[in-house]
Parts: sequence; C-alpha cells; structure tokens
Amino acid sequence: MTSGVTLNINYLNPYYTFDGISRDIGLYAQRFDPSAVHIANYSYQNFGAAVNYGVPISASNDQITFGYGYENSTLGVGNAPTVQVLDFFNQYNTAPTSNLIFNQLLLNLGWSHNSLDRAFLPTHGLVESATAQLSEPLSQKNLQYYKLGYSAKWFHPVVGDFVFTSLAETHYGEGLGSNKNLPFFQNFYSGGIGSVRGFSNNTLGPIDSLGNPIGGNLEANGSVAMIFPNYISPNTLRTSWFVDGGNVYDTHASTAPTGGATNPHAGTLRYSTGLNIEWKMPIMGVIDISFAKPINAQPHDQKDWFQFNFGAQF
Repeated sequence: MTSGVTLNINYLNPYYTFDGISRDIGLYAQRFDPSAVHIANYSYQNFGAAVNYGVPISASNDQITFGYGYENSTLGVGNAPTVQVLDFFNQYNTAPTSNLIFNQLLLNLGWSHNSLDRAFLPTHGLVESATAQLSEPLSQKNLQYYKLGYSAKWFHPVVGDFVFTSLAETHYGEGLGSNKNLPFFQNFYSGGIGSVRGFSNNTLGPIDSLGNPIGGNLEANGSVAMIFPNYISPNTLRTSWFVDGGNVYDTHASTAPTGGATNPHAGTLRYSTGLNIEWKMPIMGVIDISFAKPINAQPHDQKDWFQFNFGAQF
C-alpha cells in the first residue's frame, strides 16, 4: 500500500538579479493516506504554488530566503474517525460526512549556511538552516498557525579517512487566533530514516483514541556517526555506524490527548544504533539503507530493523 502521491514542479533561476538574488517558482499537489504510513485515520489532499527568493548575505555561503504562496487543503475523515479528528471538525461546525476545505496564504522566511567541501558524501564542513512559516486564512474558515525549524549537520575528519558526523534538528509549531493548537494534520512525526532509525516510520510519540500515532507540535532528533573509509567506490558509496536519538511531543498534553489510549512511555527519548549505507545509483538517485536496533524500545513501540529510502532528481 502506498501512502499517496506527491507532485512537485520547480523552476529555479539562480541569477534572477545581477547581484546574485535567486528566485524559485514552485507548483505542487499531494494526495495523502496517513493510515498507510502508521498514522491516524483521515484523508488529506492539497495543491498550491509558491515563490521564494534567496539573498546571499556573505561570501561564506550564507543566505536569507523569503517568499509567499497559496495553498488549498481538503481534509476528510476515515472509516473510523478518532476523537481528535471529530473534535477538529466540531470546531468548524462541520459534519464528519463533509470535507473541510481551507484556503491559505503561506509566508516563508529562512536562513542557511553551507561550508561543506562537496554536495554529496562530504568529508568536512557544516550545513545548517533555520526556517519559519506563517499560515493565514484566505477564507472564512480560520486556520492560523506557525512553524519553526532548525537543523545542522557537521562533518569532521578524525584520523586517516575516518570521518565523524553529527546531526541535530528540531521543529515546533503552534496555532494562532481562537485555536492555540497546531492543526493535527500539520503535526510533526518521528521514527524511521531521517529521525530515529530502527523504529517504524512515524510511530513515535502521542497516539490517538484508537491507539494510532498522531504526531505532535514539537519534534527533536539527533544523531552521531562514524563514517568508514571506502576504497572501492569513494564517490558513490558510503557506510557508517550511527547512534540516533529523538521523539515527538504534544506540548499541550501531559499524557495522551483527550479520548486517547494511554501510553506511559510516549515522552521517553528513544535511541537506536546500527549500520547505514548511502549509495548513489544511476537513474534511481541516492539509496539510503539502514540496519538498526532500538536501544530502549518500550512496550507500545513498533520496531523495524531494516529500512530504506530512495529518490531521484530530474
């Protein structure tokens, strides 16, 4: 079963102005089935457009980005709606048999720094970024929220061709106006490649009234790894031993959400360790494979010792 379909079309002009300001124009559409990726049962689809500008602010690859966009979102309930989904529909006096449709103005602001020695399989340097997004309603349905994010990844040679790397990232969001909670379909998730490997994708943290993960408005993940020398294919293949840690939280609930199944270990940081392989293949792009073992798995956790992800760029 697939989780849905996503289509993105982007046009980037790196020299939109003579002084180095770039412009990125994007169109996107998404149809998402959260239940297929271990998340609460609801349906979500959206489409939109965005224009973003990048302004270099130093000779050391620092850049400020800003932009705006439009998004149309449609939210529906699944066959067995949870308390959390029904409560959200009740806020708008909408029957669960009808879809909720939102039209939003998105405002984006960010900063990035990149001192890596190369884009793929770097051996030293730092890449970091901070982002902020504000969503304002363009229709009578009042859906206001903001999201903040920060991530950093550092590479440093240790001895010979061994390289130490570390990663830290966090995301936070809140509702604005009459609803102080981040809309549940905008929640952050943790578990799997990109967060805490060895745990099933998106399964950590708060759960809904049916016991399914529903994410939270605060995510924190980190990782440290030792990259091994590779003399066979150093430009296309990399192996490393890692330790991951992280989780996702609902800062408005000390325990499970209202009507939710209880999970006394939901807030405990999870850790895992294992072997990771990055392999750049023709046509298919980069394949990311991990063999991981959770260190402190709890009774409600879903574990997955083998995980992979791949993507291609056109």
